[in-house]
Amino acid sequence: MVHDVSREAPADRLHHDAFVFDAHCDTVMRIVNDGADLGVRSDEGHIDLPRLREGGVDAQVFAMWVAPRFWPDRATARALEMLEALEDLFRRHPDRIALARTARDAEAIAARGKVAAFLGLEGGHAIEDSLDTLRRFHARGVRLMTLTWMKNTNWADGSGDTPRWHGLNDLGREIVREMNRLGMVIDVSHASDETFRDVLELTTRPVLASHSCCRALCDYHRNLDDEMLRALARNGGVLALNYFNGFLDPEVNRQVVALWEDDHPELDALAEQYRDDTDAHRQARRAWWRGRMARLPEVPLERLLQHIDHAVEVAGIDHVGLGSDFDGVSLLPVGLRDTADLPRITAGLRARGYRAEEIRKILGGNVLRVFREVIGE
Repeated sequence: MVHDVSREAPADRLHHDAFVFDAHCDTVMRIVNDGADLGVRSDEGHIDLPRLREGGVDAQVFAMWVAPRFWPDRATARALEMLEALEDLFRRHPDRIALARTARDAEAIAARGKVAAFLGLEGGHAIEDSLDTLRRFHARGVRLMTLTWMKNTNWADGSGDTPRWHGLNDLGREIVREMNRLGMVIDVSHASDETFRDVLELTTRPVLASHSCCRALCDYHRNLDDEMLRALARNGGVLALNYFNGFLDPEVNRQVVALWEDDHPELDALAEQYRDDTDAHRQARRAWWRGRMARLPEVPLERLLQHIDHAVEVAGIDHVGLGSDFDGVSLLPVGLRDTADLPRITAGLRARGYRAEEIRKILGGNVLRVFREVIGE
């Protein structure tokens, strides 16, 4: 819970006193794919329960990302597998983490010294075009859905695909209305610009861009331009800044996109080498990509702080938050190795002259406000 801290309070004290809310991580993939035990501090990945505590995180959205290969008929089953893995995590560590269904739940869980976990679906294809499936996920505690993941769905265009619907089609509009009715946060990260505009025209609740950056500083389709930032502010929504170097820095973005788009014979060779061992193939691919990414230029933490500055300048202090994309990205700013390093963001904001109450909003107050307004107390 947030207490009264003076404007001159040290950054570390302010950070651990504030309500810190990370709007997006992909950590459940490490549980499902690698059998990771989040109860133990690890040198692997970016998040586990000990490091969440060290980083002062009060609330964490665990995104259940469904890879496109599971579409069209195994997407729901894959999302349910991830949901069950998170439910098992809550059962095994009830003293350290608990499911939050409302904003009040999150505050109460954090007040008891535990992490409040919100569940999100990343990629609307996970519901396989079914409103009933959407309602079933909501009944299991899911409180957020990212409408698309890069590619188009059967009802909404993604930011990384050729326009099919030029925004939302009739089913997409019905899904947005149903999410409003249920009290689910609509996440517009990964949505195309046209989908973004359609959502903001239709929704009656604030929306969240859970892990995107500012296009004015890094011109990439996954980021929001200034007009989108202003529209988000008019809606009452929040941009939660992604920490990925490829979305923060134009030169790194150029090189990352080239890596993504180039043909790589080495990957074809790995596929042939491990064609009978899916797990070994996944590990080999991951090691290859890490090696290539490690050659890219470093990015200072200053770059993330510049995106925060820009979003605050354009959208306003009430519409900016944090959405790390931890365990979903491979390149992070210098000094931001994992969630335990989050106090360095607070120190950076303090050094830039942000007031304590402004920092509290960025660290989590704004995202918590969106959740309160959408899903209720």
